Amino acid sequence: MRTRRLARALVSGCAAFAAIGSGAAHGQQANAPTHLGSSFSATTQAAPSLLDRPLRRLTNPADSLRYWNQVAIDASGLDHTPVQAGELRRFGEQLGPGRASRAMAVVHIAMFDAVNAIVGGYRSYTGLPRVTAATSIDAAIAQAARDTLVGMFPSQRREFDELLARDLRLIQPRDPRVKLRGLVLGKLAADRILARRADDGGNQTDPQMDGEYPGGNAPGEWRQDPISQSPIALGWKWGTVRPFVMRSGTQFRAPPPPAMDSAAYT
Repeated sequence: MRTRRLARALVSGCAAFAAIGSGAAHGQQANAPTHLGSSFSATTQAAPSLLDRPLRRLTNPADSLRYWNQVAIDASGLDHTPVQAGELRRFGEQLGPGRASRAMAVVHIAMFDAVNAIVGGYRSYTGLPRVTAATSIDAAIAQAARDTLVGMFPSQRREFDELLARDLRLIQPRDPRVKLRGLVLGKLAADRILARRADDGGNQTDPQMDGEYPGGNAPGEWRQDPISQSPIALGWKWGTVRPFVMRSGTQFRAPPPPAMDSAAYT
């Protein structure tokens, strides 16, 4: 009974994490000042790394979910950190709240589908069928997370590979086929969600403020941030990205606000 409750809680946790993020795919790449403005640049501190984390103990699958969720959060944070001298990482592979939430959703959907294929109880997002043979949940979670993270943040691949290798050294079932089945399942779950979101519109390039974005200075019109002086209209076209669940981004759109010069507005 305890094992069943843990399995259901684990799948529910995957679904909850996935529901939090619902933004976009591979974005444009550049350096921090180009996208965020001249106020943002690299410091002289040592370059941050996803590998700067203590080795963990493998206790239960819920811990694996939380662990890889934290890796995904840290990868997104690092993606928004100016690149230090000597780093191979690229800045802004999933720049902005739209792309960052999209990346998190993709990672968690892959983990959810992998776990759900083992323990069941819910409908798979990508139609991944149930497995019948004994399969390592920990291995499935790790592989699904690693593969989707590489898809979202390819320049951080070396760190993801090392974190996966660390996990796999901890997963030592009596029958090695259990671990292998988990890896195969995790890869399949990742491949399915990456393929499904490949043409969702998230590859769009944000327009530049110097002519590409049709902005203005009238009341209510969006304009450049006066502090950061960011040269791009980040997320201006994000409403065209295909949602994860809704039929369209306008399905539940609220009515427009009253005119700014109207009595109803003031």
